[in-house]
Amino acid sequence: MDDGGITYARPSKSAYIPVVDLIVSSKDGTLRELALIDTGARHNFIEITLAERLGLPVTGGPFDVSAVGTSFPAYARHLKATFGGTKLAIESGFLAVDMINSGRKYSFILGIAGIENFRLTLNFKRHKYFLDTGAT
Repeated sequence: MDDGGITYARPSKSAYIPVVDLIVSSKDGTLRELALIDTGARHNFIEITLAERLGLPVTGGPFDVSAVGTSFPAYARHLKATFGGTKLAIESGFLAVDMINSGRKYSFILGIAGIENFRLTLNFKRHKYFLDTGAT
């Protein structure tokens, strides 16, 4: 059932939606969330209620964010996390937005700002999506 909230389920095999596990440590322990990789997005985004639950301090804003004909306020937050199953770490700014009410289904959206230092492999045939350092 689609209740309009955040999803914790991986997309079906018939959907070509690149998502990866993002591991976030907080005062309450470790959380594993799904992050949508969006190469069309310049910035990273985090669901505002998750940012508040994690206690991420506001580092800037409010900013007016526009996406697909909609405009909404966002506040910058700083986050450190690792990609699930790897030791690759991301430390970047995220814009905290109300993704539930704006129709987004994931707790995180990784834009170019979050993946620009990694090599991204999208294997749509096998529904596998990888980030690595690109070092040989």
